[in-house]
Amino acid sequence: MKLESTLLIMVFLMTLSGTRVQGIDSRHIGVVQVLRSPKDAANQPVHFRAGPGDLEIQLEVLKGEVIESQTNRMVLEGKLKDLQVSHTGLEGKFKEAQADKTELEANLKKAAADRERFEAKLNQVAADRMELEVKLKEAAADRERFAAKLKQDAADRMELEVKLKEAAADRKRLGAELEQAQADRSGLEAKLKEAQAARAKEAEKLRALQQETNQLKGPPPQSPTKRSSSNGLFREGVDAYRAADYSQAAEAFRQSVTLQPASGALQSLGNAEWQQRRTGDAILAWEQALWLDPFNDSARQNLRFARKAAQLEAPELAWYEVISTWLPVSWWAWIAGGSLWLAIGMGSLPGLLRRRKATWHQAIAALALMVLLLSVPALFGVQTRARIGFVLPKDTPLRLTPTLEAQVVTRLAPGDPARWVRARGRYVLIRTSRAVGWVEQDQFGLTCPRTGRRAG
Repeated sequence: MKLESTLLIMVFLMTLSGTRVQGIDSRHIGVVQVLRSPKDAANQPVHFRAGPGDLEIQLEVLKGEVIESQTNRMVLEGKLKDLQVSHTGLEGKFKEAQADKTELEANLKKAAADRERFEAKLNQVAADRMELEVKLKEAAADRERFAAKLKQDAADRMELEVKLKEAAADRKRLGAELEQAQADRSGLEAKLKEAQAARAKEAEKLRALQQETNQLKGPPPQSPTKRSSSNGLFREGVDAYRAADYSQAAEAFRQSVTLQPASGALQSLGNAEWQQRRTGDAILAWEQALWLDPFNDSARQNLRFARKAAQLEAPELAWYEVISTWLPVSWWAWIAGGSLWLAIGMGSLPGLLRRRKATWHQAIAALALMVLLLSVPALFGVQTRARIGFVLPKDTPLRLTPTLEAQVVTRLAPGDPARWVRARGRYVLIRTSRAVGWVEQDQFGLTCPRTGRRAG
């Protein structure tokens, strides 16, 4: 009974320690197979013979194993607690990791948004880069054109330098020729003075002879005609101009023009006035010469040179005034009248003569009408261009009102163009390119020369 109780206690203890008993001989005879805990690495059954002499020894062994198992259990429980603590720490770290994950996801979204903005900026930079490349190509093309232009300018400059050298050589040659011409001129002037002295003597003899003849014949002869007097004054002006007496030459030319306006006399008058440094009177005389004869190239060249030297502007002309400069002013009236009568004649004469109108009749009539239409604005341009004039004295005051005490708006240079508006007393209202005001009549000359008064 005691042995059976001991075996039961041993089995119970082995049960508590995780050991299983597969078989027990109730008679305490035989082999008892004991299986150890599954945690035993070998997990091999233990065979012992439960004899009466060995049970106590086996019991002591089992008690040691039970104590060892309890110790292992306590160790395992400590490790379990440590694992629980570690599990709690891992849960905290997991939560922190989840928070970090949420934060990282937010940062990733922000980074994605930043990436989209950065890509947009990159696209804009790429577009700007392409635009800059296009501009650089254009700049390169402009640079090439500029380089080609510089090469062309260099070539032109070299050509101009060659021409300047040639001009310098021509100038030296002309200077030598001018010196020779001046020497010849001095000789000719001496001869001219001698001829004038001889001519004066001959004129005195001629006047004495005429007086004697008049005394013999009776009443004096009639005065020379107007044209012969004008020609005589012109010849006197030419002689005075050749003698370098420009004041006397200008007066003779002016009297000749007053009696009979002529383009050549007006050109010579302008030359004489220019030699006396009277720019306004010279420009007016040359403009009047072109008024009478627009084919006078010498007067036109003199005007171009004088305006360039004095830095003056030419008068601004309308299109119909430009047409009126193509031909002399007196021609337009004849052209208009002739074209009108030609058109009427080609249109009506075949009917009056009871003849059939031919094609050339209609062509001539159409041509005459076209010429008439062209001459009408030219005639109007002649009328408006006749109001163009030029300032004569230097620093001519342009007054606000036609009085001597009026405020001076500006001062005009000699040769400045203006348009006549109206007259009041001894003042005329003119319109320049800069202002409108009043000047005295003797300070302003019109382009259209007047017969019987001072030119301009």
